Amino acid sequence: MARTLIAAAIGVGLLGACATPGFRMFGVTQPCDTPNCPIVEVTVEGNPPHLRASIDTLLMKHDNQNANIMWKLNAEGYKFQADSIVFKNPARAATQFSLVNQTDNMFHLKNKNKDDVYAYGYQIKVYEIATGIWIPLDPWVVNN
Repeated sequence: MARTLIAAAIGVGLLGACATPGFRMFGVTQPCDTPNCPIVEVTVEGNPPHLRASIDTLLMKHDNQNANIMWKLNAEGYKFQADSIVFKNPARAATQFSLVNQTDNMFHLKNKNKDDVYAYGYQIKVYEIATGIWIPLDPWVVNN
């Protein structure tokens, strides 16, 4: 019972943070207030392999509409595929993000950024070329 209450309290706290303008997610937060956001560098590290992104949370300035967001993969033997950037709420994300281009080592989206403050959780999937097995990472884009 006590564990359930603690888990519920933590969950409520995290949800409250997501609804708060200016909140800070875990990891590296990078603001984007220009037409071209800083490039998110994605690497594969360790054994077993795991992903690391140079930016965990991209914080979009509200009036920065139609900004370019790019992910660059720097990992020999791995590639991006069409589903390598997938938002957790695809219906809502479809109103904000559009694909510009995708290659084996680059993924490029445009963020309309025309909604209210909203934290878009998404998943990065990088595929091992030899096996087709993918490795996930779960960062954020916050329209502020």
